Amino acid sequence: MKIEVWSDVACPFCYLGKKKLEKAITAFQHGSRINIIWKSFQLNPEQVTDTQISLSEYLTREKNWTPEYTEQVNRRIEESGSEYGIIYNFNKAVPANTMKAHILLHAAKKVNKQNEVKEGLFRAYFTEGKNVDDNKVLIAIASEAGMGSGITESVFEDEELINEVMLDRYEATQLGIRGVPFFIFNNRYAISGAHPDLLFTETLQKSFSEWDNSVKSKPEVIATGDSCGTDGDCR
Repeated sequence: MKIEVWSDVACPFCYLGKKKLEKAITAFQHGSRINIIWKSFQLNPEQVTDTQISLSEYLTREKNWTPEYTEQVNRRIEESGSEYGIIYNFNKAVPANTMKAHILLHAAKKVNKQNEVKEGLFRAYFTEGKNVDDNKVLIAIASEAGMGSGITESVFEDEELINEVMLDRYEATQLGIRGVPFFIFNNRYAISGAHPDLLFTETLQKSFSEWDNSVKSKPEVIATGDSCGTDGDCR
């Protein structure tokens, strides 16, 4: 069963939502039959990468917050993340455009390494304070994720991959997605945001049960007509 997730590398709640979903899948008895598909969503497509300031400083400036309020907001997110092993370093994180990160994520899909690359991107951005708009940083993430040595800087100019990112963004618009993370379970149930663990568990169980039953059930024949059978007769 597939679960599609729209998210952005620069979204702290997307990192948290990833961990919550993974926790539910790990505890689920049929977890090995779940396929997560990571979709692209950019909170700010026009974001200008600035390695001279931290994400905390950027938020304070762009949102017109006081440094004290920024620290308060960040601390709340840090506390939420610690429960799932996430280390947020907002005073170290680099505000960066995430387009190249999304391109890499689509390249990873072709070799079944999306989960590994997604984790590497989040960790690089929020924990290690790396610039995810830097080609060398991204290639290193790809290598660590097991994508092999064939990834070069030319991947970020691949028109097919760029179009796939844009298609994800268009699809999100068509679905009315205005915030991330956004999870769609088997094209049927959706969760918007990083909700309590129980909701992920219940939605996973419900959607899987329906999907599994549909896979096992025989299709209803609504009409019969002229055909040829295994007995050699055509009538």
